[in-house]
Amino acid sequence: MIINSLQAKNFLKYEDLDLNKLPENGIIGITGGNESGKTSIGEAISFALFGRTFAVDYDKLARVIKWGEDSCFVSMVFQIAQNSYKIERTADKQGCCNVKLYRLMGEDHAEQIADGNVPVADSMAQILGYSFAEFIESYYLVQRDIPLPNAGAEAIKQISGVAAYEMAILEHHNQLDSYENQKEQIEKQRFVLNQERELALTFEERLAQLEHDKKGLQDSIQALQDRSQELEKFLASIDSFIEAVKKDAANLAAARTGSSYRQWLELMQDLRMAIGDLESLTPTFADDIPPPVQLILDRVIDFEERLLEFESIYEQLGAHRDEIGVMLGEIAPKTAGNYTVIPAQEKLKLEAETQRNKVLRYFSTTILTILIVFSIIYLSTFEYERSQGFTFAILSGTTVLALVYIVHKLKSSYDSASAQLEMVKEKLKQIKKEAEEIDELINIPLAEAIEYLVEYKDKKITQEAIQYKEGLGSTLTNENELSVLQRDIQREAKVLSAEYNPLIAKANEEQKEITSQLVSSTKALQTVEEKIGEMKNNARMLEDIEQDIVNIEQKLAQQKQQIEDTQNLIEQARQDAVNKSRAFSAGIAKWVTKAIRHLTAGKYSEVRINEQLNVIVHSEQKGDFIEFDEISSGTRRQILLALRIAISQELCESRENHKQMLFLDEPFAFFDKNRVTSSIKALPDLSEELSQVWVVNQELVEGGDFALHIECDESNQTLLL
Repeated sequence: MIINSLQAKNFLKYEDLDLNKLPENGIIGITGGNESGKTSIGEAISFALFGRTFAVDYDKLARVIKWGEDSCFVSMVFQIAQNSYKIERTADKQGCCNVKLYRLMGEDHAEQIADGNVPVADSMAQILGYSFAEFIESYYLVQRDIPLPNAGAEAIKQISGVAAYEMAILEHHNQLDSYENQKEQIEKQRFVLNQERELALTFEERLAQLEHDKKGLQDSIQALQDRSQELEKFLASIDSFIEAVKKDAANLAAARTGSSYRQWLELMQDLRMAIGDLESLTPTFADDIPPPVQLILDRVIDFEERLLEFESIYEQLGAHRDEIGVMLGEIAPKTAGNYTVIPAQEKLKLEAETQRNKVLRYFSTTILTILIVFSIIYLSTFEYERSQGFTFAILSGTTVLALVYIVHKLKSSYDSASAQLEMVKEKLKQIKKEAEEIDELINIPLAEAIEYLVEYKDKKITQEAIQYKEGLGSTLTNENELSVLQRDIQREAKVLSAEYNPLIAKANEEQKEITSQLVSSTKALQTVEEKIGEMKNNARMLEDIEQDIVNIEQKLAQQKQQIEDTQNLIEQARQDAVNKSRAFSAGIAKWVTKAIRHLTAGKYSEVRINEQLNVIVHSEQKGDFIEFDEISSGTRRQILLALRIAISQELCESRENHKQMLFLDEPFAFFDKNRVTSSIKALPDLSEELSQVWVVNQELVEGGDFALHIECDESNQTLLL
């Protein structure tokens, strides 16, 4: 904050005080004898900013009014960074104070920010960034002996930042007390719940037995219901499953030797699936599969083994079928080395060659015809010498003969390619026929398929086909053997109903018994549930109390954790406060060291300050650090002045106040002339931020570089600048 102007009416000594166009940088010297009004200027600044002075508190404002007057007025224009403000205060003998704060938008325009003591105080605290106490301990050195700063003073704590941590510690302690009280209440609740739990245990023992009985009845009812559903499924499905087996067995029995492999396979699969459905019901009521079902299943397996043997022989044709597919161009060859000529490709090649020869032949014939016609027209129309006509005739004849020869060769090539093409087509026709025969092998009567395999060109396939025909395949191709196998299957299928009738009767009887048991078990369950309801009405259930105890224990654990966390926060805040204090003392020690070198002309080169703001100084003369009390009185005052300026510097840097004024009222009291001169010369170079330094002294210091000199007169109550 830099002060631009200061006006006062009837304030302390002054009837009229008007200081304008104050320099922003440099030293403003205020001189004059005792009672001349030097200190009143500083008090006017303090009153304008905070509504009080160092000597006059808020409740005694009448003391700042000039003797014999009823009220006073102070106005001050100041700037912070690029913003300019104006504050106006009035006070009367009744202790009433009015204040207004403006933001200056230009020379002729001002915007009111706040009106009234509290709103203005809040706005000023936000604008300035420091309180009155901090102001007195830093930027405003009142007329008194410069004291050694007290690290425990509230203002010093605020300046150093320790106050914020102490406030946090206080808040954490308050919170900790609250948590402790809550913890005590929770522990009382837990004690009551434990007593209720002991009481509920007597009811819970009886209830536990009832719940056990209820669970047993529920499990029994569920088991009966599951069994009843199994019985219903069996009784609802058994007849249709038996009929399905009979139907598929009849279809198998009706098949003849003329049936194909695919037809036999479908018949086997249908019957096998029907038997599987029937088997899925049987284990519910019998340990073993009924004999007819097992016999049918054995016959089906026998059939399947015979068909699988045929299938294994047929699958060996797969490689041959792939070769045929390559030759037909249906599939690409896996390796080119197994095929010298692929008929399908050869066909395409010959067709292309035939077409090309045909086109060339037509083209040559056309050229020949055109040439002959041209020669005739030329010989009959144009006049020419005999020798020229003879030459033309020879050339024309030679060209005609050449074209005739070319046409003849093209015709021969065309005829040859056409003949080869017909041969390839015939070969492809045979190959395609073989492919169709192999593809249809599973769809033709099985006996014919076996005969085809017997006569196939592959010896291995032929040998296996002969063995199959004489062995496993004979039953499927011989009507007599096939009929025996089919009659066995159909005979066993017919007796299925009679075989399952005892199981059906057993299932019906069991279903009746289960129905009776369900009725009695349901009644017993209702009785148990009624007793449980009565128990729950007579006493609070233990499970509820246990849950409440669990919840209260969780709350207690949370409360303990909150207490522990808060204690950790307090300890952390204490450590942060210590670190902040150490950083503050180290910062001002660094700055004081810089200042004291200037003030003492290098006699003292280093200052150390601990977190309690105790000072020791390094003496170049003694070559060691010495206690503050060991230093001469004048040097101590220089160090205290430097310490005060260092605190101001620290406050300025911590609050980012940019340029700042510093008001020093009689800072050189008890200084000898040399110390005053060295101090006044050092002040402008100590800090870039503390740019506007007000220095009050009895007389103007010789050799000082003053930006402005204000001279006060004891006899003059008006000071205009």
